[in-house]
Amino acid sequence: NALNYAERAVQFNPSFALSNWWLGLIQAHAGKFQESEGFIMKAFELSPVDPELERIYGALYCSYLGQKKYQEALDASDKALQYHPDQGHMLGWRAAALGHLGVGEEANSALNRYLALRPNLKTRDDFRRIFVPNSMLTDPIIEGLVKADGNLRISQGSKFNSDSNQPISISPESFLLGCEDQLEAFTESLTIFILKSWFCCPSDFVFSLTFLVSYFLMITSQILFIALNAYVAYMILSI
Repeated sequence: NALNYAERAVQFNPSFALSNWWLGLIQAHAGKFQESEGFIMKAFELSPVDPELERIYGALYCSYLGQKKYQEALDASDKALQYHPDQGHMLGWRAAALGHLGVGEEANSALNRYLALRPNLKTRDDFRRIFVPNSMLTDPIIEGLVKADGNLRISQGSKFNSDSNQPISISPESFLLGCEDQLEAFTESLTIFILKSWFCCPSDFVFSLTFLVSYFLMITSQILFIALNAYVAYMILSI
């Protein structure tokens, strides 16, 4: 399953930040919250200026939320949002942390901002469909959102099912919705990269060649990264 593959990846190369991050994230979804924190912190140690730091902070949020360290989870979500302030799923996670902390007005405001980006989410089952299937984080995130919702919009609708062994289906539409934030972030990063490159460097032949090579490598790495995301999401289904 996904957890076994992630553990093997770290065994093959313990100094690779991406492998430590993936292992920590998968452990958090599998309910191994305390163990996950160690691998996620190792990823920070190995790559303190990683271009994907917001994703590592996202994994750290998952670990902290599972351990009921709600203030630490909130801090992690705030740091992740510094890189992409309008990242939809992270806004929802932040609202859930605020809900658990019991800061009513701020939590409700954060939830309203999230729901403005996800108007199709109205019941617990709606939220469950867009989370990682069989994740041990589904319940605490949903409960945090319910606490953040002073009008109890989320708690209405289908009754919440607490049986974690029940298979959960996910539609293609839900999967694409989950990928939306990642694609938006990639587009934003690519645009900034192009603008900085053209306006901050001399336009000679050597630069042009270097730019084209860098551009190609960046696109290739992002495509591989997105493909890896899809693969791991598929493997998590078998956890």
